[in-house]
Amino acid sequence: MLIMDGFLNYQTLIISYVITLPLWAFAVWKTKKTLKSKYIPTLAIGSAFCLIIMMFDIPVFGRLTGHAIGATLLSLIFGPWASSIIISITLAIQALFFENGGILSLAANSLIIGFLASFTGYYSYKFLISLFPNEIRAKMLASGISGYISLVIASIFIGIILGIQPLLNYTANSTSLYFPNSFKISIPLMLIGHILIFGWVEFIITALSLGFLLKEKSPVLNFSKEDLSLIIN
Repeated sequence: MLIMDGFLNYQTLIISYVITLPLWAFAVWKTKKTLKSKYIPTLAIGSAFCLIIMMFDIPVFGRLTGHAIGATLLSLIFGPWASSIIISITLAIQALFFENGGILSLAANSLIIGFLASFTGYYSYKFLISLFPNEIRAKMLASGISGYISLVIASIFIGIILGIQPLLNYTANSTSLYFPNSFKISIPLMLIGHILIFGWVEFIITALSLGFLLKEKSPVLNFSKEDLSLIIN
C-alpha cells in the first residue's frame, strides 16, 4: 500500500507536494478549530493505533506492501481532516524510522492513504448510516463497509499513480526508469490483495473498534466540536 522512494519520478513527486502541502496546512488549522483544545494531544493515541496496524504489512510486489490503515475509524472519531494529519504523521514516522514507505514519496502516500481514504471512509459511512437502523450493530456494519470501500479506492489510486510512471520516463528501448509496470499490471496488482485480503482486515478492525467504543460509551467519541451525531446518536 505504501509507495517507496524510487517508484515515482520527480514530476509526480513535485505535483504531489504542491497538492498536499496546502492540504496539510488547512488540515492542521481545521483540526485546531474543530477539536477541543485539551484533547488535541490525544491525537497521539490515534497515531499510535494507526502505526501499530500499519506495521502488520505483507509484501504485494517487490517493495510494495499491503495492510490496514484505520482511516475510516480515525475519521469517524476525530473527523476526516484530523484523521488525514494523524495518518500523515504515522507515514512520516514509518518512513524515517522503519524504512516502510518513502520519505520523498511521503506527500503522495499521505494524499491517498491519508486524505483520500479518510474522506472516502467518512462520507461512505455518512451515506450508509442514513440507510441503516439507528443501532450499534448497524453502525458497526456501516463502518466496516466504509473502511473496506476506502481502502480499496485508495489502492486503486496507488495503482494509477504507479501505472503512470512508465508513460512519463523511459529509456530508448521503452524501459521505465521508475515503477516498471503499466496500468494493466499495477491496478490489478493493488486491487487483488486489497479486495480479497486487506479490505476485509480493514472491515473487521473498523467495525469491532467502533462497536467497542460505542458499547463502552467511550469519551473518545466526544472530542470533536463538529457534528459527529451520525456516530453517537
